[in-house]
Amino acid sequence: MRCTFALLGLLMSLSTAHAAPQGSWPDEASYISLSKKSWVLVIPARRSEAGDIVLWDKDDDWLKQWIVPRQTPSGTKTVAITGDADDKRMVLGWHLENMDVNALNKLAGKYKAPAIAVAVKDASQQVAVAGWVSGEGAAWRFVSSSGATRESALGVIDEIFSGYSEPNEIAVAQDKVEITGQRFNDGWTEYRLESFDQSSLERLYKVPGVEVMGTLDANSPSVIVRVTDGRDIETVLRSAGISYR
Repeated sequence: MRCTFALLGLLMSLSTAHAAPQGSWPDEASYISLSKKSWVLVIPARRSEAGDIVLWDKDDDWLKQWIVPRQTPSGTKTVAITGDADDKRMVLGWHLENMDVNALNKLAGKYKAPAIAVAVKDASQQVAVAGWVSGEGAAWRFVSSSGATRESALGVIDEIFSGYSEPNEIAVAQDKVEITGQRFNDGWTEYRLESFDQSSLERLYKVPGVEVMGTLDANSPSVIVRVTDGRDIETVLRSAGISYR
C-alpha cells in the first residue's frame, strides 16, 4: 500500500476521469470528513488539459492567490507552500493524484503540519479540494461555484475538516481489528492485521483493491494485506465498516 485514495469503483475512461479538477479521486471519498485542526498546509495545483496535476509553477495565477496566509470562514489558519527544491523532489503530481501516504507524511513532517489540503483548479476554472490527515485517510469536495475562487475553496476546507466520525459502539464491539505491523515489500506498504473475530478479517477479501498476501499462525486470526488501489489501511477499514486501533 502506497497511497490514500482508491480508484473509482466504477470503470471510467481516462478522458472522463480527467474532465474535472478532481481527476480520478474516488466518489466515495467525497463524503468523508476529517478531524478539525488548528491549521492546514495547502498545496495549490493545476489540472492540465492532458489530465495531469501540475505543481510548483510560480507564474500560475492560482498559486499566487494563495501566497498570503488566510483563515477559513471558521477561523482555521491556512498556509500555502509554493515549493522549494526539497518539495519539488518530495512531491510530484502523481503523488497528489493518489494522495500518496509516504509523500504526504514526509511533507507534513517537514512543515510540522497537522493536516494537508490540495486545491486543484482546471482550465475551466473549476476547483476541487482534497484533505489529508495522517491516520484518518483522505477526503475531497468539489467547489460548487462557477469561476471558483480561493474564498470558496477555503469554505470547502472547513467542510472537509469538520470532524472525524468514529464507528459506532456496536461496530467497534463486533468488528474491531488491530494494526499490529507494517513493512515495505517490493515497493508497497503491507500491514499485519489481527482480530479476535475471523469474520472481520474475512470481510477484507471482499473489499475491492485489497490483496491478502497471507495468513499468520498467531494467538488470534491474523493476515498480511496490501492495498493496491490507492487507499491507506485506515481508509480501507473505515470504508468496509471495520473499526480499528
